[in-house]
Amino acid sequence: MTLLSRNGHHFTGRYPDIAFVLRTLPAKTAIIDSGLVACSRTGVPDFRKLHASAATSDELCLWAFDLLHLNGRDLLDLPLVKRRSKLRALVERHDHPTVLFSSAFE
Repeated sequence: MTLLSRNGHHFTGRYPDIAFVLRTLPAKTAIIDSGLVACSRTGVPDFRKLHASAATSDELCLWAFDLLHLNGRDLLDLPLVKRRSKLRALVERHDHPTVLFSSAFE
């Protein structure tokens, strides 16, 4: 299990609790496009807290946007709506409060 920033920097060691939670996903392998966010107790994102490295591990959550690969299968040939449907199902099966499915915006 590896966490990478959008620039390819390894963040697994920086966020070990998130990495641990992702190891419990009901999949052998997955590549998920997502965003790591510090959230308030009411679920409101607090980006300043995350960037200042002031968030505690219990304040971190991962908002999942897209499922790029699943169990060794490249999903990029599928339409985004189908990839997101598979992602939603994966996140719902996982049912962990730290990993959230990001709904589409109008």
